[in-house]
Amino acid sequence: MEYYTLLLKIFNVTAHITRRKFSKNAKILGIIRRFKEKYSWMC
Repeated sequence: MEYYTLLLKIFNVTAHITRRKFSKNAKILGIIRRFKEKYSWMC
């Protein structure tokens, strides 16, 4: 059981770090996606 909780802690930490890293990238991707949806008829 201790091993499982340790694994869960490690997963949570890595998820937090990656979320912080890719938050800017996610925003940019969201803007691009919105732009594509708005101007899909132009393509």
